[in-house]
Amino acid sequence: MATLPVHGAAKLSDCGIFLREAVPSLPCEAVEYPHRDDYYLFGVVYGGSCTVCVDFQEYELTGGDVVCVLPGQAHAFLQAENLSASLLGMDALLVGGSDRSVIDEYALAPVPLRVDVWQRHELGALFSLLSDRYAEAGDESSREVVRRLAGAVAAVVMEAVRQAARLRPQPRRYVDIMLRFRKLLQAGLREYRSPARYAAALHISEPYLNEAVRAVTGMSAGKYIRSEIVLEAKRLLCHTDGSVKEIAGELGFGDCTYFSRLFARTAGMSPALFRAKYRG
Repeated sequence: MATLPVHGAAKLSDCGIFLREAVPSLPCEAVEYPHRDDYYLFGVVYGGSCTVCVDFQEYELTGGDVVCVLPGQAHAFLQAENLSASLLGMDALLVGGSDRSVIDEYALAPVPLRVDVWQRHELGALFSLLSDRYAEAGDESSREVVRRLAGAVAAVVMEAVRQAARLRPQPRRYVDIMLRFRKLLQAGLREYRSPARYAAALHISEPYLNEAVRAVTGMSAGKYIRSEIVLEAKRLLCHTDGSVKEIAGELGFGDCTYFSRLFARTAGMSPALFRAKYRG
């Protein structure tokens, strides 16, 4: 079965990062087909507007918005109007463990971030320096400077993410449980669907897991598990040629009918209708 296209950082740059810039005087080429990257994306909009789709949710970005896309998320760039923006791709190996934890928390509610005026100014200046260096990165010494400047861009974005996280109304312990639960779920999505199993792995009771997940996401643990299964199914339906039965099997469902009912109940349409909508 064909898989969702993956764009790899190694194919785009020999220094582990790549840079794209948009200015109003030049047309922006849309990437309308959903695909995955094996790297992190950090985008900042200075002016104009654009529409992006991340895991089948569309977001309208305007001046002052910052967006992060994690490795593995399906996304597409749909349209732009008078857009002035910068986009940085960073190999996952260049993003440190503490920053990964911050981005994982951002992914619990992945809405675009608003940066303050000073952060916006800093990002513009850093991207300007990065663009100059990126164009001249002919040796390892220059490439290392590029990587360090990219790290500075990521640091400013992480600061904005941390500021947004401090505004969360949920108790910190709930967020920590949710992050640990989500990590376990990502590893066992195709095998384990019981909230009780994940609660046991986290050494907490199932009611307490439900309490934490509901506080952070508005869903019970069971509903969150189902939503993640359906999200992965959407990714496969959108850009693979596998039949619904094959995709059900890929996700660990021996009963295709049950899988189709689960998908329809969660997505509001059958797998076949979803595929027709997003593939035309």
